[in-house]
Amino acid sequence: MVNSIIQWNCRGLKPNFNEVQLLIQKYNPLAICLQETFLRNSDTLSFRHFVGYHHHAVGDGRAHGGVSIILNGDIPQSKVTLNSPLQAVAVRVTLHIPITLCSVYLPPSLQLNPRDLDDLVAQLPLPFIITGDFNGHHSLWGSPDDNNRGKQIADFININNLCLLNDDSPTYLHPATASFSSLDLTICSPVLFQDFTWRVNENLCGSDHFPIIIDNNGPSPVERPQRWKLHKADWALFESLCLFSFDTKEIEDADESMALFTSILQDVAEQAIPKTTTEPKRFNKPWFNDDCKSALKERDRILRRLKKHPSMENIAAFQMVWAKARRTIRQAKKASWQSYVSRINSRTTSKSVWDRIRRINGKSSALSVNHLNVDNITLTTFPDIANSLASTFSFNSSSNFSSDAFRGIRQQQEKRRLNFKSRNDECYNDRFSIAELRDSLKRARDTATGPDEIHYQILKHLPYPTLLILLDLFNRIWVDGNFPPSWHEATIIPIPKPGKDHTNPTNYRPIALTSCICKTMERLINPTTSLLTSNVDFGPKGALLIISLDLKRSSGTLSSRSNI
Repeated sequence: MVNSIIQWNCRGLKPNFNEVQLLIQKYNPLAICLQETFLRNSDTLSFRHFVGYHHHAVGDGRAHGGVSIILNGDIPQSKVTLNSPLQAVAVRVTLHIPITLCSVYLPPSLQLNPRDLDDLVAQLPLPFIITGDFNGHHSLWGSPDDNNRGKQIADFININNLCLLNDDSPTYLHPATASFSSLDLTICSPVLFQDFTWRVNENLCGSDHFPIIIDNNGPSPVERPQRWKLHKADWALFESLCLFSFDTKEIEDADESMALFTSILQDVAEQAIPKTTTEPKRFNKPWFNDDCKSALKERDRILRRLKKHPSMENIAAFQMVWAKARRTIRQAKKASWQSYVSRINSRTTSKSVWDRIRRINGKSSALSVNHLNVDNITLTTFPDIANSLASTFSFNSSSNFSSDAFRGIRQQQEKRRLNFKSRNDECYNDRFSIAELRDSLKRARDTATGPDEIHYQILKHLPYPTLLILLDLFNRIWVDGNFPPSWHEATIIPIPKPGKDHTNPTNYRPIALTSCICKTMERLINPTTSLLTSNVDFGPKGALLIISLDLKRSSGTLSSRSNI
């Protein structure tokens, strides 16, 4: 379940990069709010399938402090611009409702001006969650005594009518004195107080601050689309179930026959082919072996002993196992990389190699779902974002988007009458054969499915009797000239244009995933070029018109099939 937020003062993101990866592997969080990242402007650390927002604090030529928010790329998001002297970064995200996440770090040496906190809150869209290391002590969050910083923060919470999610659990281990205290706070708007549950992680994970897990009590905002596990398919069962009786002549309408055939095929596939879970994918690390597990288990054991019996002896023992665990992880990553390199050969695809190199270089391939800004209105929900993109794509492909000169020429050309008179004995009007259907499927490359979820592998494993049924349906569509309405539908994937403002819906290009059954028939019509569904239209009297660079099964640019 992807439904938690991690808050952590990591005391250096570079040295604890592996620990953050392990936290992602364990909790698969929605977001990670980090403090004291110690990153420079030139640092490019990234996490697979996550998008990073950073505020770097650099002075005297070295990094100090710094905050980051690492967000799951599947969550609608947009950065909030802040004008504050404090080390803070904020992002607007859509969880069960749109909220603002803010990560703050207040160094102990900072002379805190309470107005700075008030100004920061005024810039955060409501409701919000502020996570951070505030370096203040107060009884409100479990400290045995109050200091001046703690009193300022407590007054800030009370004056602004905010809520504190902390319980009395300590979040910091002082490495010199083996004492525990609470320095990390999670502050939220009152409307969010019942929506989240706050708890401290059981181990330090390489820092002197414990990670904090903030669980969202509502439904998960991320749901992974299900896909066929074709490598686990029972094709023998599938082929036996496909031997169903189906008389295409019982239904007069070819559209209804194709819809019924597709529905039966979907039911058969559900029984013989497993699907992936709707839970978002966990990115397990290939280098995380048994040695890493044992080292971390020993580190956690010594930490539990330290919590029960704080002493300098136990601190020293913990530091030793801590260092050993980090060394074990480094060695495991090195061995994993060496093993990968040794397996590279002439059969290794260049894509897999370059993907690995990009990840090593810190270049993230993650694409995020962005909030959109339309007419000064911010769209934050999935339906609003999808409808806005669909409206933009529709307008861009409509006549209104064309130039006046193009519309004038098109109107003139559309006035020309087409001659539909034909004896229908041309070669390209012949019925399709089973050999042509098999050839079309043979030349099909495995691609993503359309809305009907019928994969090419499903079509390629159809037994001969079922192929004959499909062939008969194709011929009925070809003769009648009635294009199935479902083939006009497509799953649209919006791809953001690089270097553009991704809050503007015009800065996306669409990729359409259409029906594999439809594309199979397209290759029957034109064996050399796979037509686009958008190139298919209806002429007068219901005739099917297909315009392509090379449509005719032998040669030519235009073919028509009149009603019979």
